[in-house]
Amino acid sequence: MASLSIAPLKPPPEGEPLGCSPSSTMDTLRPPKPAGATACAASAHHAIRIAPDGAVLVSGSSALHEEGEVFVAHLGLGEVWGAPVASPTPLNVPGLRATAAAAGSLHSLLLDRDGAVWSCGAGWEGPLGHGDEATVPVPRRISSLAVAVQSIAAGAAHSLAVCSGGQVHAWGWGRHGQLGHGGRSSVLSPRRVEAVSLPTRAIQA
Repeated sequence: MASLSIAPLKPPPEGEPLGCSPSSTMDTLRPPKPAGATACAASAHHAIRIAPDGAVLVSGSSALHEEGEVFVAHLGLGEVWGAPVASPTPLNVPGLRATAAAAGSLHSLLLDRDGAVWSCGAGWEGPLGHGDEATVPVPRRISSLAVAVQSIAAGAAHSLAVCSGGQVHAWGWGRHGQLGHGGRSSVLSPRRVEAVSLPTRAIQA
C-alpha cells in the first residue's frame, strides 16, 4: 500500500487561522438539504451531506492554494492537497455512520450514531481535538472526548460539542475568547466550559 505524504501547512499571516478571511471567519453556511440527505453542513468552500444510512458525502475545496493545488484535507478523502471535488463523493471510513456534521473553514466534524465525534482537516491551533496540530486527511475519532455527544458546531477554526448531560466542550483557536474558558489561548483537546453551569441542548458557532 502506498504511504500518504502529509504536506506541512505554512504558518498563517498575522496570527489568523489558515484559510480564514474577514468574510469567512463568521459564516458557517447551511445549504438547502438535498434529496435523500438527513443532515448537511457547509463552510464557504465545502459541503457535507449525511445520507439516511449514515454515509457521508463531501464536495468542495478551500481558499488555501499552493503550487497549483488546493487544501482538501477537510474533505476527509485521504488527500491533503489536490483538486476541488465538484460532485458529492462518499467517504470510506470503517465504523463511521454519521447523524450530524459541522463545517469550519479548514476542518470538518462528524457526529456518529454512538455519540462519538470524528474530525479531519487542518489541525493548526487545535480545532480537530486530537491533542496536537497535525493535519488529518481522513476522519479520526476524538478519543479524549469520552462522553456521548448530542450536538456539534464548528467555527472558522474552533469546535464545540454538547454532551448528553448538557455539558459544553470547546477546543481550537481561542484568540478572541470564543472558547469560553476565560482566556484567549488555543486549546488542542476538548475541554469543558466550566462557566456554562446550566444544561445545554444545542449550540452554534
